[in-house]
Amino acid sequence: MNETEIESFLRKTPRPSVPTGLKRQLLADIRLPQSVNNVAMTVDITPRWKRWFPALSFAVLFLGCLIGLAIQTSQVFELRRQNEALMAGTTGIEQLRAEYDEVQRLRAAAQSASQSQRESEELAKLRTEVEQLRARSGELNRLRAENQRLQAANAAGGAATPEDDPFAAMKSKAESTACINNLKQIGLAARIWSNSHNTDILPTDWLTMKNELSTPKILTCPSDTGKTRAVSWEQFDGSSVSYEFPSVEPSEREPNTVFTRCLIHGSVALTDGSAQMGPNLNFQSVDGRVTLARPARTGK
Repeated sequence: MNETEIESFLRKTPRPSVPTGLKRQLLADIRLPQSVNNVAMTVDITPRWKRWFPALSFAVLFLGCLIGLAIQTSQVFELRRQNEALMAGTTGIEQLRAEYDEVQRLRAAAQSASQSQRESEELAKLRTEVEQLRARSGELNRLRAENQRLQAANAAGGAATPEDDPFAAMKSKAESTACINNLKQIGLAARIWSNSHNTDILPTDWLTMKNELSTPKILTCPSDTGKTRAVSWEQFDGSSVSYEFPSVEPSEREPNTVFTRCLIHGSVALTDGSAQMGPNLNFQSVDGRVTLARPARTGK
């Protein structure tokens, strides 16, 4: 069989028969897409709030964050304003406190200056009285010498005893008064020194308070004839002193403590600036300090 015959045979191939029910089965298997109208109807069925809920939720959350941030910012600014107000108030309080402290300091300085001035005036007054007493003592010495001359010239009379000599009694009283004034000057000088050095312990060394004493003459009792009075601090060596310090660290807080004492008359100067005239004074010693056992009459 040649090619032409083969080709002719193939062209005459019988057509295959269509299976029964094939069309119906194919149509059943085919699923066409829904129409646009059906899809639109399905979408329209969903509620609008469900479609807008995510966007609304985000907007509400964002708005809440903005409101919270605004509130916090407002609170921060308010706290900052209150803090500035408190700082300004604190500055005012510190300024008032500084002014109050300055007023208290000036008041204390004024009181101290006033007290020092009063003590200085009293010290000057006492010095004037001492000079007057010294002048009277010289006059008494002159009168005593005259009296002795007259007594020696009186051949009929006997020798007068010291008890019968009125001039001797006057001289002894004047010397005792001058001694008590010396003690008062020493006590006031010691208090002036303690006030100047902000301490209540009085000094127990003459050279320490020589500026307040001004002269060493007052350190010699007028009745102490065995000592030569020093006229200046350059000549002072301690040998002219008639007074002693019987107490250890005498303090102004204990006004009955004896600051200094005359070894001849027994008169004393107390730490409160007063002076007590001896010799009939009772003392007691407590912890190295000599104090008055009972009140005594005050000197001049």
